[in-house]
Amino acid sequence: MRAMIASDFVTMKGSFGQFTLICAIVAVVMVVMSGSLVVSIAAICAMVPLMYAFTISAYDELNGWERFRLTLPISRAQVAYGRYASVFAMVVICDVAAALFSLVVMGVMSVAPPDMQVLGLMASENPPSVIFGVISCASALILFVAALTLPLFMRFGMTKGTRLVPVILVLLFALGPWLASESGLLTMSLPGGLGALEEMFAHIGGPFVVVGIIIASAAIVVFFLSALLSARLYRARQF
Repeated sequence: MRAMIASDFVTMKGSFGQFTLICAIVAVVMVVMSGSLVVSIAAICAMVPLMYAFTISAYDELNGWERFRLTLPISRAQVAYGRYASVFAMVVICDVAAALFSLVVMGVMSVAPPDMQVLGLMASENPPSVIFGVISCASALILFVAALTLPLFMRFGMTKGTRLVPVILVLLFALGPWLASESGLLTMSLPGGLGALEEMFAHIGGPFVVVGIIIASAAIVVFFLSALLSARLYRARQF
């Protein structure tokens, strides 16, 4: 699997600089235009991993690389698991970059003249719990998207798989609310009502931390199950 991860990163090394530049420009523009640090770090967490997942999948079909790779001493399961591992590694790298970016922005605001300070970029408006929650939720969203699309790419390839992604999304948006309603998820309530929920939030450290932990944990579980599915689909794929 390490060979597959190294292969993905070597394949993408020429694009990392472009991704970083695009991400930096977008983050700075969003900070200036929106005056919100939350929006910018969410973009950093989501943009590069999403571009990476789709770009590296497209490179598989370039010049027959995907077929040639199967002649190397690497199993199909290792190919699938390595792809998921490289995407997850990119998500973690972007999470760290987003956290560092937030520290830089808040540091600049702390030493800026009062007339140039923006409230939405100050440390007082962006406590660690908020930063953690935003990074966790944005990263979880990308993991969910990757868990949905990568099995299609592994089974059908990037070209054919991309055609199926809109169909799957439409079905999820159409059937998701109906299934939730029929199963009673929309009408579930905690024992003790909202008071118990608020008490739980306060005990753990705030709603952003709780939501971030729950959503990130769910995304990792779904991502792992998707990797198992992709490995099975890739084994059965005919080239």
